[in-house]
Amino acid sequence: MTDSNTASGTPTGTPTDVPRPPNDPSPPVRTKTYFNHLLTVANKLAPYPVHKCHLHNVQHFFASPHPDPESTPKHVRENPFDRIVYCINPSAKKAQERARLRTVLGASLLTQKYNDKPANIRMLFSKTPQGAAARATTRAIHRKMYGKGFFGFLKKKEKTWIESGDQFVSLIEKFGGGIMDREPNTTDKEKNKNYAPRSGPEYTYTLLQDGTLHFSRAESPLLDVASKHCIHSSVAEEVVYSGTFRLEDHDGEKVLVMDNDSGTYAPRTDRGELQRLEGLLQWNFKGLKVEARKFVPPGLE
Repeated sequence: MTDSNTASGTPTGTPTDVPRPPNDPSPPVRTKTYFNHLLTVANKLAPYPVHKCHLHNVQHFFASPHPDPESTPKHVRENPFDRIVYCINPSAKKAQERARLRTVLGASLLTQKYNDKPANIRMLFSKTPQGAAARATTRAIHRKMYGKGFFGFLKKKEKTWIESGDQFVSLIEKFGGGIMDREPNTTDKEKNKNYAPRSGPEYTYTLLQDGTLHFSRAESPLLDVASKHCIHSSVAEEVVYSGTFRLEDHDGEKVLVMDNDSGTYAPRTDRGELQRLEGLLQWNFKGLKVEARKFVPPGLE
């Protein structure tokens, strides 16, 4: 079920509604890493990696207490120009079909609608020529970042199956996300996030209705532009959740610290979303230590 981020009234779910993990263990999680050459300068002359995991049981952990199948459009109107686009780029049709599937799945899930407060986000999702152009550009960037390349073989990528938290942590460490010593927190945002003295670089992530988890490093201004949540989601109006994460050293133990820091979607936390997120990741990656925190932007404490 979709609820506006700014909706008033009684919440449709509370932390006490958080589902218990299934008794059966999670199947292995299919993971792909794509290497992009557009940002080699920003990534120390190395291809910039972006990651995609297909998590299981999102429908269980983020089930809505009040599913609304009637909110799903029965017939999706196809743009007359879509057929031309599909002929030029067949992968665009597959992307559109995935987007429609996520819309259907989202009717029974707790989801997050885009944040309509910032003017730039309103413009991006607006039904105007400027909005359409911005969405087309952003989706093209998404296809470039997560696409197969020409003919499906010219772009380097790695595929693997992950079965444990240690393997997921190793994936992050392998591509520059390992824990290191860092300077004390000085900015208001750093203080609000409360980075540990030993922590890894920050990643942005977006979780979609079919279980797709996109994430990439965002520790520099240029990489931050390439890892925007709207790029991860291919400008989806709704997602299951989004924010940032990083590895931290807690008394010698590696912990995945996650939050809801996303200007594009400003995810809610009043329906137990953070607890649901912890449960989902810990069930999919057995043994993974996860700590999900609520992020409060500076000035809104």
